[in-house]
Amino acid sequence: MEREIAAKRALQEITQEVMEELVQATGFHDAYNDLVIAENALIEWSHTTIKHEKTYRENREAIDAMYENVNASPEKRQELIQLSMKIR
Repeated sequence: MEREIAAKRALQEITQEVMEELVQATGFHDAYNDLVIAENALIEWSHTTIKHEKTYRENREAIDAMYENVNASPEKRQELIQLSMKIR
């Protein structure tokens, strides 16, 4: 994507329309959507899986609040995704 932007920038101004064309043409938009779907599936799976753990039962309210606020900020979402990756 960055190479495509650099190539276009050499020929013309990068407007929002040009950027939207590049996003579609490079497949970036579809890849991003696929990534979000996969992240959501991982988060949902981890919430279901963790409910069987003693730690969850002892800290249910705090853990459920964390999952409810997963989209409060990109940092919180990333943190929950990283934690989800550690569940076996």
